[in-house]
Amino acid sequence: MVKLKSIANVHIFPKSHLKIDLLPPRKEEVFVSIDKVSKFKEWLNG
Repeated sequence: MVKLKSIANVHIFPKSHLKIDLLPPRKEEVFVSIDKVSKFKEWLNG
């Protein structure tokens, strides 16, 4: 779980995966799975 203001960038990956860049940066990469993308986009757009 992250706060909206900690999302620096969202990258679209093949097959609709999303990679999230966070602030402060994390050592681990953070991804949104295919089955969660639509809910994540709804949350991101408010």
